[in-house]
Amino acid sequence: MKILHIIAAPAAGGAEVYVKDLVNNSAHFGITPFLLFISHAIDIGRCEVYEKQFLNELTENGVEFSFLPAGSRRNIIKGSLGFKKLIKGIKPDLIHSHLLTGVVHKVISFSSIPLIYTHHNSVINTNTLLFRLLLSFCKGHIGISKICSDILQKYLPSNKKVTTIFNAVDLKRLNISEKRILDKHQINLLAVGSLTSQKNYPLMINAIKLLKENSNQKFHLNIAGEGDKKSELLKLVSDLNLIDTISFLGNRSDIPQLMSESDLFIMSSDWEGLPISLIEAQLIGLPSIVTDVGGCSEVITQTSGGILINKGDKVKLSEQIESLFDYAARVNFAEKAKLNASCYEINASIESHQKYYSYFIPNGKIN
Repeated sequence: MKILHIIAAPAAGGAEVYVKDLVNNSAHFGITPFLLFISHAIDIGRCEVYEKQFLNELTENGVEFSFLPAGSRRNIIKGSLGFKKLIKGIKPDLIHSHLLTGVVHKVISFSSIPLIYTHHNSVINTNTLLFRLLLSFCKGHIGISKICSDILQKYLPSNKKVTTIFNAVDLKRLNISEKRILDKHQINLLAVGSLTSQKNYPLMINAIKLLKENSNQKFHLNIAGEGDKKSELLKLVSDLNLIDTISFLGNRSDIPQLMSESDLFIMSSDWEGLPISLIEAQLIGLPSIVTDVGGCSEVITQTSGGILINKGDKVKLSEQIESLFDYAARVNFAEKAKLNASCYEINASIESHQKYYSYFIPNGKIN
């Protein structure tokens, strides 16, 4: 079966990394993937270097890809014409969109090819009526966590059911060639995610301020990601005199390596779907402290590899980080994480997708 996946751009985001892992491993399951990007990374303020690495990885795995014409993100008609030309050329058996813009292009193209939509977050940022209308054009609906599926189900008629297929990670991508000990006397904290309102980094930074005031333990926080809040966060770090305690690393393509060199993974998000970075941390065995939003509780409940805190609670975040300064406690969480996180491996996700796709393709044909 030939599947056309649609995502925003070859950028460092959870949905993008997940879809990349999906398509890079699909051929082993009789699926021929094609990846369509709405725009280039630079068009949405993301890293060009990361895009090059992203595309190189696709090429190395024999995955074909294309971009909609320049300006398609703002010009729906132009994008839809480019989309129509593309599907006429590649002739996919099914279209799988990972964002609503892809659904719009599919609808305007008047293509009869079956369309599936995956919802990657626990919030709906689209007008309710428009969201319901767009969903009505989709033959299938997928949520990346139970909470995402439950939210999506509220916008569908009772005769249409959402299928949950958990976010997953390619274990090959997590292979660490060498683990460097940065400072055996220092606890290394790591946060991964875009510098946006969703991730609520001010909460994390203020928790670090409290921690520094209340603990004698030497520690350092690295934050990997880019986004529109960077200048504000840099100013906050400076105002709180945390320049020597917090570093911003920008977009990184070596997240597994960073995780292997860290002692704790922390996340302060106000909302999430099912964070790829959290799954990566658990598969690697990195103890995690995360806010109880979206599918985070599903991961931590499954793995027992970390601690959940209420969103917006900087005091509790600070306290829980300090509690895991204890080496034995970190080892306990690490062992549980590595033992229980295998359900988030990419092959399980591809098998579930393959089965789901076959419902919508005549004869369920596989290459």
